[in-house]
Amino acid sequence: MLKLDTKQIFVDAIVELSKTKPIGKITIQNIVDCCGAGRQTFYNHFSDKEELIEYVYLCDRKKGEEILKNDYSLKKHMIEILNLCAEKRQFYIRAYSIYGQNSLSESVFGAAVEYYENLVVQKAGKEALDDDMKVAIRFNCYGELGLVKEWIKENIRCSSEKMADIIIDNIPERLKKYLD
Repeated sequence: MLKLDTKQIFVDAIVELSKTKPIGKITIQNIVDCCGAGRQTFYNHFSDKEELIEYVYLCDRKKGEEILKNDYSLKKHMIEILNLCAEKRQFYIRAYSIYGQNSLSESVFGAAVEYYENLVVQKAGKEALDDDMKVAIRFNCYGELGLVKEWIKENIRCSSEKMADIIIDNIPERLKKYLD
């Protein structure tokens, strides 16, 4: 018997709805109607729509990490994430248009900072994560996220490979030496 992943059904529903409607206007009722579930089923898995939006990103990020598990490089990692974002371009355009607490931008920024901090600590030890390095990481993450948003909106027109090169070329030198 085939077991369906209920969370994935909600992910598919919000991604599908985002093709025709701004995420801010998508309601929980729209989501459950789209997939034929009940509101309580939704709330058994997610506390609100923002948690579902973040879960879409986390699933894509996990897919990217799984694909690269045995063959990792920063460039390949970025290309894979960009490709996954491109597959759901309309969802990400709409999700990134929401700002403030618990927004996707805030979640992705936090995850990126954590990712780079862990990478630096792993390669160089905790002492390398001084205040200057923390600023470099935050600076990089703001720029990286901003560029990715522009690329998703197609304000920067290039392949995911070229976009990964642009991002990597602009990583602060203080941080870059720990990344490959």
